[in-house]
Parts: sequence; C-alpha cells; structure tokens
Amino acid sequence: MVNGEESSLPWSVRLKIGKEIANALTYLHMAFPKIIIHRHIKPTIIFLDKNWNVKLSDFSLSITLPEGKSRIQVDRVLGTFGYLDPLHQATGFVTEYTDVYSFGICLLVFVTGRPVVFTTSYGDSQGILGYVRELCEDGKLDEVIDPMVAKDMTCCQRLQVEACVVLALRCCKKRDEDRPKMIQVAKELKRIQTSWKDPCYQVILPTHLYGEASNYPLCFFTAKAKFVDHLEETLSSDKNHLDETLSSDINHLDETLSSDKNLLYETQSEDKDHLYETQSSYQKEISHGR
Repeated sequence: MVNGEESSLPWSVRLKIGKEIANALTYLHMAFPKIIIHRHIKPTIIFLDKNWNVKLSDFSLSITLPEGKSRIQVDRVLGTFGYLDPLHQATGFVTEYTDVYSFGICLLVFVTGRPVVFTTSYGDSQGILGYVRELCEDGKLDEVIDPMVAKDMTCCQRLQVEACVVLALRCCKKRDEDRPKMIQVAKELKRIQTSWKDPCYQVILPTHLYGEASNYPLCFFTAKAKFVDHLEETLSSDKNHLDETLSSDINHLDETLSSDKNLLYETQSEDKDHLYETQSSYQKEISHGR
C-alpha cells in the first residue's frame, strides 16, 4: 500500500531489493571465519524501510559451517517449499549454494510478480522455476515479466530483466558447481543495475529489410529476433547459392575430365600409330642396308 492505495513496486525498486539481499548474503558468507548460511531466504522475511532499503530477518534456520569446511550435514531438512534447494533436500547437506538457490527463486518472484507455486489457467499447479525455464526455451521472455511493471518499462530495463532472468536460472542449476557464489551474484547485479541506464536505444533497421516503419526506437528483443531471422535467411540463401555453385563446378569438372580423357586417348592412339610407322620405316631401312 502506498498512500493508502494498492500499488506494485516498479522494476528499479525490485532490482535494488535483489541487489541488497545479495549483498547481505555475501556478508554472511564471507565476513566471518565461519560461513553463516541463512537457509530461509524468501520474500516474506525481507523488510523495507521508507527508502526501500532492505532489512533481512528471520535467522531461526541459519546455521554456521565448521571453520575451514564448505558443507555440513543436518538431521532435518528445513525450509519453505519452492524456495528449498532440491540438492539440500536430497542429500541433507547445507552449503553456501543452499542460499544461492533460494535467492535465485526470489529473483524470479521479483521479475514475474508470481508466487513461487501458482495455479495455471488449466487448473494445474506449477513452480515458478519450471514456468520461467519453459518460457525462456520457447523464446517468450516478454511473458516472464510481471505485466504490472512491463507496461512502464523502457527497453533498457527489459535488458536488465533479461540479464536477471539468466542470472536467476544460473543460481538454480541442479549442481552446486554450476551455480555462482553469492559474491559473484552481488557483483553481477551491481553491473546490471549500473548498466543500460540510458534511455531506450534508437535502433535503426535497414528500410529495404524491414520496411518503412523501421526507423523507430525498437526494443532489444524485437531487434534481436528480426536480426536472427534475417541472418538465418541470409545463411540459407548463401548455402543454396554455394550448393548451386558447387554443383555447377562439379559438372564442369566432369565435362573437362571427360574431354581431357578423350583427348588423351586420341593422343595416345596417334602416338602409337606414329611409333608403328617409325618402327616399320626403320626396319625397312635396315633391310635395304643389308
């Protein structure tokens, strides 16, 4: 609620919240001789002050790793369904990547505006991770973005969203070794926040390729899609031209070889006849000489 009215956090605030959570987790993982794992990262334990600064709370499930150790096994797997690292759930081991996974899910919640588990239009329950992965694989990244903020986004902010989605999916990889450390996540979010701050890029596409309406501020995603389509058409055209050229060259080579072969046969035959005539003449001369 803002000034008594229901409102949705703009993308810039959501990105700021994500970056500050990453900074807080990095502090827990690196500031002490023993690594502290929060183990319960989710939006409902994140408080905001009047300036939208993050206050991380609820350390009831936090655990400290033995000094010099990168993991510890626990008797009971605790956490919130949807945010709980499947690897931790399967093995019982807690590592710094346990927090990385949960943070990745949080970041997807910030981007989509959806709960971690929701009901689809078909009445089925779906997890947010599978939902986002499926849309990304189908090239429907625009559908990932919360429609409440998508309508007011600049093209540069859409670039930030794309980068955040890629980062969140990396955080949620199945294997620990494929996930980034929290300090890497924090650095990447800082880079994303400080990059692409300029107004929407003016993308000028060639008129002969995209028509008269090509001279307008074009979102990166649309420009990329059209460029890929044009590239595929060009490669296909070049391939067809190359195939035709190779076929023509092969036919010409066959004709040349056939002609050279016939000429060789004729030359060999002429040489053979000349040799016989020369031998016959030489034998006659020898006979007359005798």
